[in-house]
Amino acid sequence: MTTRTRESAADRIFDGILQRQATLFDVVRSNNDRINRFNHSLIEGARQGSLDWAEVGRRWANNPRDLVGVYEAAAEAIGNSQTRTLALAREWVEDAAQTQRETADALRQGLGDAREALQRDGCRRALLSSCAGPLPAATAKKPPPDGPAAVSQPASILSARPLAVRYSTSWPSNWLYSGTLQ
Repeated sequence: MTTRTRESAADRIFDGILQRQATLFDVVRSNNDRINRFNHSLIEGARQGSLDWAEVGRRWANNPRDLVGVYEAAAEAIGNSQTRTLALAREWVEDAAQTQRETADALRQGLGDAREALQRDGCRRALLSSCAGPLPAATAKKPPPDGPAAVSQPASILSARPLAVRYSTSWPSNWLYSGTLQ
């Protein structure tokens, strides 16, 4: 009976990195496919538009006195053009939303996997000790300075509180931010 050896922390981390890279490459490939489809739709729309306007010219060339027929062909060409433009805009928005979803999901999954790998079995300590030497000892927090110097120092992202928000009905700004980070 063979015993399965446990993977090292570094192996799990780098396997996770390779999996995330493969996921991101798949996202890039699907984005490229969407761009390619959109470009084909754009080219096909331009081709169809030229055919519509050629029909307008053909009707005028066959019977220049038939203004109603030429007008109908021109109105149809304009309507088809507007329909194609709306369809292209809808396709672009849907593709952009899908791209955003796929990218956010891939990054969220990758960050979650990395966090899990670092938290599991003390991997963080093992990784940091192998790369940067021993972990530094915990340092006592310094009390915040008083006076004007405290205002000019940048706030920590982790301890930042949201700004107070005041609603305004005046145009152009519907949101006014007041207050400071406390």
